[in-house]
Amino acid sequence: MVYEVHATTQIGGESIFEFSQDEPLKPGDFINPGSMVYQALRVLPDDSDRYDGIVEAQWVAGPAQAGYVGDA
Repeated sequence: MVYEVHATTQIGGESIFEFSQDEPLKPGDFINPGSMVYQALRVLPDDSDRYDGIVEAQWVAGPAQAGYVGDA
């Protein structure tokens, strides 16, 4: 399933990105695109049928908070 994610960032801005996974997303699920972690707040239908849903999410953790150490 492919989602368009509208996420608030750690500095109060907004990040929009595409995220996909095999299972449907639901409120409370965590989204981990790379080294950032977001939590889904709402999952809305996509009127354009381009995505399986539009997700409103908030930033939870970045590389430092998630223990990200980068590429070895």
